[in-house]
Amino acid sequence: MQLLIDTLQIEKSDFSNRKNLGYIIISHFYHKLKLDKFINSKKRSTDVIFNMDKVFQMLINARIINPDSKLGTFHNKETFFEPMDFQLQHVYRTLDYLFQWKSSLVRHLNNQMKKQFSRDITLMYYDVTNYYFEIDEPKEMKQSGVSKEHRPNPIIQMGLFMDDMGIPVSYRLFDGNTNDCLTLQPNMKTIKDDLHVKDIIVVADKGMMTGDKPLKTKSKFLKDNYFLLNKTVSDIGIIEIPYK
Repeated sequence: MQLLIDTLQIEKSDFSNRKNLGYIIISHFYHKLKLDKFINSKKRSTDVIFNMDKVFQMLINARIINPDSKLGTFHNKETFFEPMDFQLQHVYRTLDYLFQWKSSLVRHLNNQMKKQFSRDITLMYYDVTNYYFEIDEPKEMKQSGVSKEHRPNPIIQMGLFMDDMGIPVSYRLFDGNTNDCLTLQPNMKTIKDDLHVKDIIVVADKGMMTGDKPLKTKSKFLKDNYFLLNKTVSDIGIIEIPYK
């Protein structure tokens, strides 16, 4: 069997009505993780009448295929094969609800990752990154801090936990002027509360050992958790950490 392609005819074709089908793969995992059921279940306790599940799917698909602002993502929604019959205000309303459901959504995803892909979060990796905002003055969480991209703009800090496969588990946002080393302890408490776990091994870089309040001032915190750190025991100031 031989397939001949007329490239000249392709060049003359009208691509204005092209539709994206690549997101079908993403959609497969979206439903495998039962995110549609999570959104629809949460929606029942609201007064929302638009298709919130469709909005959430679009946001995820666009973030992976063609990252853009929420406004830009909305304007590009017609490139997807399925009809996206919702308005821009519905996108922002969905984001408000997702913020409220953050803890339960993280818990749902982790439970599904355990069931579907045998995720093990006994060992997790932690680091801090930040996002800059093109604004003139610091505002609310957007504060002046040490930008990872060496920009002068206000930033927001994000502490991120990943599993041993490099897949995100959970995150927490902090004011842009928060030292990296001050994010670990509150983030550990958040993830323990959200995911109902007790013993976690955290592999952190040496940035967690520096700053205004290094970990040596948090001996109880160290004794209550497992750590692999790029620092000597003598530098931490720990004489003895009981084996658990």
